[in-house]
Amino acid sequence: MKIRKGIFALVYKKIEGYYHFAVFERVLHWNGWEINKGGLRIEESYEECIKREIKEETGITDILSIRKLNGFYTWQYSQDGEKIKAEFAPFLVEVPAKAHISIKDNPDAEHKRGFFLNYRDAKAILTYKEQRDILKQAYELLTKK
Repeated sequence: MKIRKGIFALVYKKIEGYYHFAVFERVLHWNGWEINKGGLRIEESYEECIKREIKEETGITDILSIRKLNGFYTWQYSQDGEKIKAEFAPFLVEVPAKAHISIKDNPDAEHKRGFFLNYRDAKAILTYKEQRDILKQAYELLTKK
């Protein structure tokens, strides 16, 4: 079984004391809502992957901080008849309050749209429980709950 390593990058910004999280409407391979994610390229570090994926999926290049969150998330899927095990590490990524999402330059056309939502709305819209768990872990870390 092939192993595909990658990242979840929960992008956020803080505006007037409130946290806003980036979410995307996925249209490539499946339909739903997700946070930034992507596979590691050969000889690419997690940090390099995070910066590349955020630039590709949001157009944002100004990153203030990157923090590793707890755990790894794994799942299996088939692609072209081959079984693949995905192993993705979660990260929390802060961007400036003025940052805006632009999906027009995404080379893979994965998303229909993306925007920043508050915690409650982001949690309600995300399709997969694992990504809601990442959001919850990040929010608790940010708010020290």
